Amino acid sequence: MSTDSLPSQEEKFLAILKGHEKDISFQVHSYNLPKYGLDPEDVIQDVKVRIWKLICSGRIIHKHGPYIKRIVYTSIIDLFRKKQRESDLVQHEKLKHISEMETCYRGEAVRPEGISEELTRAVNRL
Repeated sequence: MSTDSLPSQEEKFLAILKGHEKDISFQVHSYNLPKYGLDPEDVIQDVKVRIWKLICSGRIIHKHGPYIKRIVYTSIIDLFRKKQRESDLVQHEKLKHISEMETCYRGEAVRPEGISEELTRAVNRL
């Protein structure tokens, strides 16, 4: 058997995409991802990358449909978790910044000379 008769990885990839592209798109769009802040195109791109990696690994999948459905589902979950981690990190940094600013403000408020000068100016304005 010659290697010319075997389909290349790229041909396998394109054949799978051609056969399941509508299913992938339907599955991705059925989850209403923009509602959760996820871009459906990002999920579709991630699914394609995972399919490509699957083909490159040499794994043989007999039923592509159910396997692709699982890939779509895990891609959505992974991207949602990534977004959640990023959101948590941003929230953590905001709280850290706020706590640093509170320390700065407390330092200014505790200085008695600053308060007495401010009170003196306020009284003189009356």
